[in-house]
Amino acid sequence: MILIIGLKKKFNKSSKKIKKNIQEYRLDFAINEVYEFFWSKFCDIYIEECKKTSDTKNLRPMLQKILVMMHPFAPFITEEIHTLLFEKQIIE
Repeated sequence: MILIIGLKKKFNKSSKKIKKNIQEYRLDFAINEVYEFFWSKFCDIYIEECKKTSDTKNLRPMLQKILVMMHPFAPFITEEIHTLLFEKQIIE
């Protein structure tokens, strides 16, 4: 439980940085923030801890948020993955 709270805080912090960078037309910084959050925090830390504890109930909701966050940078693949996993489009 503590792990997901920490991840949500990091997600919110990253989302704010990404929005700020997009508003400032710093797409290079924005996509780097997406990349760092996805690989360094979600995959390396959260998924690995979920494997150890077998507590995976929060994986899908967080993945859905990450796909929405990634969508402006990789619209076709995120839309496809989102549709396959969640049976609805990101943008309706």
